[in-house]
Amino acid sequence: MAYIEVKQRRDGQSSYVVRWRAGGTRSGSRASESFDDEPSAEKFKNLVDGHGQQWPPGWIRGQGFVENVRTPEEMFEPFALRHIDQLTGVQGDTKAEYRKLVRQKLSPWFRDYSMRDGEGGLAADAIRTWVNDLVS
Repeated sequence: MAYIEVKQRRDGQSSYVVRWRAGGTRSGSRASESFDDEPSAEKFKNLVDGHGQQWPPGWIRGQGFVENVRTPEEMFEPFALRHIDQLTGVQGDTKAEYRKLVRQKLSPWFRDYSMRDGEGGLAADAIRTWVNDLVS
């Protein structure tokens, strides 16, 4: 779980640092983001918790949510559907079933993720969270 640490600045003002470990595991890399006010820090903390202890999609460290520079083609669903279309040695009805599975089972979980590496990209921790939800 992410948590908020209050820090005193030299000027006497407070800053609020949201800290967490990627994927919520002890071995996950440490991550943090700073805010000038507690409500903003709390809102961001909730976003981190809601995205499986990962950077929220579309958030750029130190800048917040910025204009979406991700192209539609690199988002999960179009990427997965394009991959299915390029499969060889697979019958058309099988491809249709794969497309259906992507849209019904995978896209609800991964729609907001990019297939690009980095913040906002689909990471192994998000996939582990999805798998754990399936078995529970």
